[in-house]
Amino acid sequence: MAMTGSSAIRSRCTTVASAVGLSRNDQNESTRFDGSFSALHKPSGISITVAAGEQDAAGPTGYYGYAKLGYEHAFFDAGSTAFSIDYYLGSDIANASSDSSSIGIAAVQNVDAANLKLWLLWRTYSYDEASLSFDRGQAIFGGALVKF
Repeated sequence: MAMTGSSAIRSRCTTVASAVGLSRNDQNESTRFDGSFSALHKPSGISITVAAGEQDAAGPTGYYGYAKLGYEHAFFDAGSTAFSIDYYLGSDIANASSDSSSIGIAAVQNVDAANLKLWLLWRTYSYDEASLSFDRGQAIFGGALVKF
């Protein structure tokens, strides 16, 4: 069984969106609840997103949280530029007694005339378990998105 819901509100100055989800798996007797909220203040270009979720199960139970802060401004005539930083924290997601986290910093340049977005992202990952040791991971992603 699964239930979801979402809503969005738009005004001249602000856009707000939210969503929730609830699912129940009778085979492993688990229940999962997730929710998110995002807001964009158009005059300042500042945006925020927060999300969280929890799973209650016969085996490992886990939860996570996520937050993202963004800023968008038209520095160039070609299109707006956006910057963001985000943070993820999880506990008992993959295994019992595990902790995970991630931090990301991103930049996106819009090229309006070509319907193009150029993006670059740096992200660091951390994962630990009670009986195992792991090295932190880092990644740099880049790409282009063309809308037809």
